[in-house]
Amino acid sequence: MDYLRKEFYDSVKLNDTIFDFIQNSSLDGLMYWDLENPGNDWISDKFWDTLGYSPNEILNRPSSWRTTINPEDLKSVNKNLQKHYDDPSFPYDLTSRYKHQNGSTVRIRCRGLAIRDKDNKAIRMVVVCSESPKEKESSEKFRQLLEIAPDAMIIVNNDGRIVMANQQTVKIFGYSKEELLGNLVEMLMPGRSASHHHHLVGQFFKSPKTRGMGSGMKLFATKKDGSEFPVEISLSPLKTEDGMLVTAAIRDITEQKRSEEIRQISDRLTLATQAAKIGIWEYDIVNNLLQWDDKMFDLYGISKSSFSGAYDAWQKGLHPDDVERSEEEVRLAINNKKKFDTEFRIIWPDQSVRHIRASALVQRNDKGEPLRMVGTNWDITERKRSEEIARKMASLKSKSKEMEQFAYIASHDLKEPLLTIKNYAKLLVEDYGSELHGEASHFTTSIVKASTRMEELITGLLEYSMLGSNHRQLKEVDCCKTIESVLHDLGGLIKSNQALVKTENLPMIKAFPLEIKLLFQNLIQNAIKFKKEGIQPIIIIAVEKIDGGWKFKIEDNGIGIAKNHKDKIFTIFRRLHKQNKYEGSGIGLAHAKKIVELHNGEIWVESEPSSGSSFYFTILTELL
Repeated sequence: MDYLRKEFYDSVKLNDTIFDFIQNSSLDGLMYWDLENPGNDWISDKFWDTLGYSPNEILNRPSSWRTTINPEDLKSVNKNLQKHYDDPSFPYDLTSRYKHQNGSTVRIRCRGLAIRDKDNKAIRMVVVCSESPKEKESSEKFRQLLEIAPDAMIIVNNDGRIVMANQQTVKIFGYSKEELLGNLVEMLMPGRSASHHHHLVGQFFKSPKTRGMGSGMKLFATKKDGSEFPVEISLSPLKTEDGMLVTAAIRDITEQKRSEEIRQISDRLTLATQAAKIGIWEYDIVNNLLQWDDKMFDLYGISKSSFSGAYDAWQKGLHPDDVERSEEEVRLAINNKKKFDTEFRIIWPDQSVRHIRASALVQRNDKGEPLRMVGTNWDITERKRSEEIARKMASLKSKSKEMEQFAYIASHDLKEPLLTIKNYAKLLVEDYGSELHGEASHFTTSIVKASTRMEELITGLLEYSMLGSNHRQLKEVDCCKTIESVLHDLGGLIKSNQALVKTENLPMIKAFPLEIKLLFQNLIQNAIKFKKEGIQPIIIIAVEKIDGGWKFKIEDNGIGIAKNHKDKIFTIFRRLHKQNKYEGSGIGLAHAKKIVELHNGEIWVESEPSSGSSFYFTILTELL
């Protein structure tokens, strides 16, 4: 077999392909040194590849392998080399620590053989290199663990430079491994954080311990394209022969943050819909399935057990008059003809009617085909009632205005012919009074009196129609001063009847000043008018505080009112006594009632015949 050995040697000498195959396949590096010209070393590309370098980086650097070996190990290398040079029987076989391009340590076993001249002097040196099997196996397992990690994993040295990164780091950040290795870790951070981070790296290496970053904080990383994304980071110290390194697990929490935001929005929406009493529903158009939340059952007044979950379950609850229109609204929305935003009535199991406002969006597939409707319902019954009340109030206000105009025109038009009759009757009396005898004199006098009475009624009607129509504003009114003014105006009446008016401490109230004065004036005047014969009229005005305003009482010792007449006295032109006994138009208490109602109050009387009367009224304007 010796011929094969010789043939193999010759093949290696003559065929570079075979030589390259051997040194690249079975070794982690091969060196050939010229010992006569130190620094002229040939080192195979495989050796530099094992250490993570490109041969172009090392080209033309004498004894470049010595710059990558651990300084302490270099001493042992030099010592063992010299022994081998001096004594061929001393083998050169040594495992040393080399520094990888990324900063990590690689253990490499180097075995060498010196080539000697005829004088046994070492003139060349052949060195074969192989990475330590245990080191290689351990390193490979560590790399595999990093690669299968779901998070971006980087290892950083105490200078803050990246010495290792897994494929997930490349995927997340967009950098190649070549761009990452050897660079400062701050390249993965926003500029606002990078300046402070280098200081934090120093602090970590002073007191290394496993800890998390970002939980509960707004921590961001930066991709190659400059975009930022939220992260959580876990730091762990890693002890190596080259010193302390730090392993950083970087997790992209964009989806987590988005889920949190969606949950927060959902929580806010739930609170809002609960507060607004809004029901949410979803209609699966394809499968004819209708889903309601709890509030929908409350809105429709039904239980979950009585709900079939089909489209017709909603239809059955609609008011019969609204079914066709509501179904048409749904069809138009599904056919993309109109937005679903409508109102309809529903009938509860107890037959009460409720008004519902509904809106929805139609979700469609890529072809534009409808898949489902998602919408809301809310009860607008109270709003509808308020709108109806407002409509009726507006109608009443309009009719009231028309009545005021009618009363004014009628009063004005009636006065003209009445004054003509009255004036002609007066002229007859003045010019021909001496010639009128018997019935003629009585008739003309009666015409004058009747005309005067009619004029008073028309004036009263006009004043009544104009109450509250002057658009005055509520003001602070001193009731004490108002009563003083009324008593002054009624001075002659009070004096002629020897009436006594007593008052308590009266309050300041919010009222229409002129109207409130007329109210007191009518009630006091009424109390004096209907006095008992031979008895001094005594009138007492009292007041008490109630919720929202005041309750007044005007008490007299007059003739009183029969029980069956109490409701009639506040009707316009309604008189309980003959004109020849008690003068008046029968409009004073009607005035009083209208004035009280203008102040959101009520007026009533408590009385017995011959026992006097107590008129009560409330003024409820504090909240206006």
